[in-house]
Amino acid sequence: MSCNLRGEKNQVVSPAGEMFPLNELNQFICNRQLCNHCLRVANCAAFLARILGLMEDEGRTIYLAGLFHDIGKVRVGKTILSKPSSLTIQEREIMEKHPVCGALILLGLGLKGSLLSLVLHHHERFDGNGYPARLRGEEIPVGARILSVADAYDAMTSPRSYSRVLSPEEALDELKRCKGTQFDPVVVEAFIASHHYLTKRTDKRCLVR
Repeated sequence: MSCNLRGEKNQVVSPAGEMFPLNELNQFICNRQLCNHCLRVANCAAFLARILGLMEDEGRTIYLAGLFHDIGKVRVGKTILSKPSSLTIQEREIMEKHPVCGALILLGLGLKGSLLSLVLHHHERFDGNGYPARLRGEEIPVGARILSVADAYDAMTSPRSYSRVLSPEEALDELKRCKGTQFDPVVVEAFIASHHYLTKRTDKRCLVR
């Protein structure tokens, strides 16, 4: 699937002012918590892609997309990212722009193609109620469907300011509950079946020091 970013003018800009791709890349790299999350998601998604039988080049693209899937959050701002309570409607609208922001940052760095598409669509939902394009089912790139599951599992099992850490068992139950609505059922079943294998190789809390 192509990545169409034409007309995306309503970008989120940090309160610090106008930002530029290289500066934003540097901010992303310096954010240890965000980078660690992305590294874990990238590793998990790449293993999952292999388990699902995807081609090696697809797996590499999924890995790279995992590394950068949340780079757009550098435009959201620390106030929203670290807020200890629920986001307001306006704050959630800003947060939900981060996939578009991420794709735009990567485009500004000279990247293109399916990598941008996976970053852009990693928050789509299988039932069509995700963002930013409300894609449904197999309209969503398979790599984005894989990233969605890996991203959600890591988010649920990692410390966050706005929610308690779930145990692996609780997180797996949540994936099961949401398969067919938020997540691709095939990807969820593959993740659950290989959970021990996946987490044994990717469950490190401090990959970047």
